[in-house]
Amino acid sequence: MVLEAGGLLPLLQLLDESQEKMFILDNGTFLLEHLCGTRPLPEFDKVSAALPTLANLIKDHDSERVLTSACYALSCLSEGGHESVEALIHADGLCSRLVDLLQHDSDDVVTKALEAIGNIAGGDDRRTDAMLGCGVLASLPLVLSPKKGILKEACFTVSNIAAGTVPQMQGLIDAGLIPPMVAVLASDDEMRIKEHAARAIANFLAGGTPDQVQHVVQCGCVNPFCGLLDVMDDDVMSVAREALQSILQDYQTLCSTVSAKTRLTRTALLEMKTSAEVQDFMMRIKQESERLDKLYDAAVDTARG
Repeated sequence: MVLEAGGLLPLLQLLDESQEKMFILDNGTFLLEHLCGTRPLPEFDKVSAALPTLANLIKDHDSERVLTSACYALSCLSEGGHESVEALIHADGLCSRLVDLLQHDSDDVVTKALEAIGNIAGGDDRRTDAMLGCGVLASLPLVLSPKKGILKEACFTVSNIAAGTVPQMQGLIDAGLIPPMVAVLASDDEMRIKEHAARAIANFLAGGTPDQVQHVVQCGCVNPFCGLLDVMDDDVMSVAREALQSILQDYQTLCSTVSAKTRLTRTALLEMKTSAEVQDFMMRIKQESERLDKLYDAAVDTARG
């Protein structure tokens, strides 16, 4: 109703004119958060005028309340379509400032900044490159903490980047982000957090090069994925099965001799009906791991010529 009544522009003007009045900034930014974040989300053209003000708020102020509200509003805008995300990317200094805020002392600020970063990094490779160009990979290891809200958004961001190109995936490997994702899989964290970590690793396994897949497997992802086959969550079980299929497909391609001898094939996995069958199947992979790794290395060397 406030948007329909034309209340956004007077609020933006008040915020722009009240840079030294913290009471107005705190409460005005809180109101702006709710105007941009009301559900269902408003059409971008109804709130697009707020973007310059929000960009200035996160660049010019360090108030926890102002930053939390402004970052939340930006994360809501980043959930929109192509037009809204493009506007965020092209807003001068905005993406770099969001990355800078990952080192803020407030967990709420970090969480909301991560929400926006994760949304921007998803969608297409160019958007991902825009966030990588702002140095997000250097900051992500710093926020992989036990704090659930931050960890969930960090795993979500890694998952979106891992869905990108081979160089983008390599950036995650070089930043040392695969072992923490595997650790989340093996942890007692809540299922939504583990789902984001599982999707991140599954994206690697589905789209990575043989060397990248081997790196992920050597980080110990097989056992945690097997452990997810019995959880009471169809989405997580589906991701785990897809990941294991990708591992088998890659190893089958490069190690056809072992695959033929042990019947460790992707087709066999697809035919299995129960998690117990799959777990037994993957246990046989573990028992063959030394031979698989040797043949894998030999096959890669041969492919390299």
